[in-house]
Amino acid sequence: MMSYQSMLVVLLIIAAGFSIDLLMAHKYYRLIEGMRGRELFLAWLRQRGWLLAAAGAGYLLFVGASICLNLLQPNFLPPARLGFVTALLNRAAVMTPNRIALILLLFILMGCAMDLFIAMRSYSGPDNLHGWRAFLSWLRQRFWYLTGASLLYLGFAWLCVFTDLVQLPGLRYENNRYVVSAANYLKQKNYRAAVLELRNALQKNRDDQETRLVLAKTLMILKDFTAAEREYRTVIATDAASFDSRFGLGYLLLATGRREPALVELRLATRLKPAAVEPHLLLAGVYRADGDYPQAVRECSQVLAVNQGEERARSLLVATALAGGLYNVALLEAEIGVKLAPEDMTHRIAQALALRGLGRVREAEGVLRGAALAHPDAAEPWFILASFFTGRRDFGAAINSYEDGLKRDSKNVSAMNNLAQLLADYGHDNRRAHELAAYVNWKEPGNGAYADTLGWILVKEGKPNQALPLLRRAVTVLPGRAETHYHLGVALLKSGNPAVGRGELTRALRLSGTFDGAVKARTLLKGKG
Repeated sequence: MMSYQSMLVVLLIIAAGFSIDLLMAHKYYRLIEGMRGRELFLAWLRQRGWLLAAAGAGYLLFVGASICLNLLQPNFLPPARLGFVTALLNRAAVMTPNRIALILLLFILMGCAMDLFIAMRSYSGPDNLHGWRAFLSWLRQRFWYLTGASLLYLGFAWLCVFTDLVQLPGLRYENNRYVVSAANYLKQKNYRAAVLELRNALQKNRDDQETRLVLAKTLMILKDFTAAEREYRTVIATDAASFDSRFGLGYLLLATGRREPALVELRLATRLKPAAVEPHLLLAGVYRADGDYPQAVRECSQVLAVNQGEERARSLLVATALAGGLYNVALLEAEIGVKLAPEDMTHRIAQALALRGLGRVREAEGVLRGAALAHPDAAEPWFILASFFTGRRDFGAAINSYEDGLKRDSKNVSAMNNLAQLLADYGHDNRRAHELAAYVNWKEPGNGAYADTLGWILVKEGKPNQALPLLRRAVTVLPGRAETHYHLGVALLKSGNPAVGRGELTRALRLSGTFDGAVKARTLLKGKG
């Protein structure tokens, strides 16, 4: 049935309902004797006439708007030309059978409520019980009328929503138009509207697997994992060799914490499409998180065997090899990365870390100095150099490297904290150390390491009572850190609490016998400090 014929049918249903209502009202107002009943009927008719006129005008306006909005699609109104107006029209133009059926049902319910209100006012006129009895009798027959009209409406809505026999005016029913409209919504990142359009497209063609996959990916963006999984499994049920559905389902299962079934799906995806990058990278990430560094490296290597220029795989391989202590592998791939992209500082830093892991510290420092010269505005090479110098106890060079790095990145609180520690312990500049430590502790008051640094500087300044709250907080946050217990023990000794202080020193030595300050802790426990 054409749209305009459907519009005519709805208008005829409204007119038929009003006619039945009019006959019923005329019959039951006659129960009231004399002119009073006629006056009530005429009053009811006037109010009902205004209600009908408003309902008809509202329906016609609704139909006209739906037709116009259906015509004003993004294909006719490019967003670049009308901007916000186009976006608003596009959102309003999602006129689907389901939504129209719901809106018409709301109109019917509003009409029933208003009709009941008018009838109650009209029947409340008589001074005796006859008016109330007439109203109840009217209401009983009105109930049966409403039931019949509701069944008629539900049948009509079912034909509109679930079949092609009846089409409501201004709606889109062709599968391709829904898909095109969904693509436009996806470009605008209006994912909820896109989901609605994609579901309408699948309602017209349930075998469109490509549309179903797009719907599943969109549901993933909206974090509706249950619905997305249902769509992926629907595709797999009809095409078990679908790479996109296997990979998408594996990704979804990982996102919802189901590791083992996720690995099964991802491995199937790699077998279906060995050259695909994403499944291998996901598998590598899972293996790395599990501590299986060799297997993670193998997954990345499979990608690089197909495409040497895949930087994501190389970066992940190098980082994984460094984390797993596979320094030879990391060095080899980092050197390849440097050759392929000499301007990329990341691979130079990875190369230096691998060389350091292999014990070739001087070579590593040379690589970092070369990276610093090639990237004069970069702070990271200087911070890593500082950590190298600290490791070999060249504290003066470490302090200078941190200072050089902070000139390029003055907001790096981790580097500021490390520099404050070095200045307090080896730089003989407590004032600068205090300024840095106070700043980083203010920036991140919940960080135990930063609280420990500031507290230790206060102890060295002869202010143990001020240091105690900071050091106690640091011990609470970092209970397994020997240095923090040592600092708290020294502060307690200097604040006149030797018993508790000695307990903290003992706890520090139990945690580690080789930390900086272990010798001093033993001396204090012997009572010689």
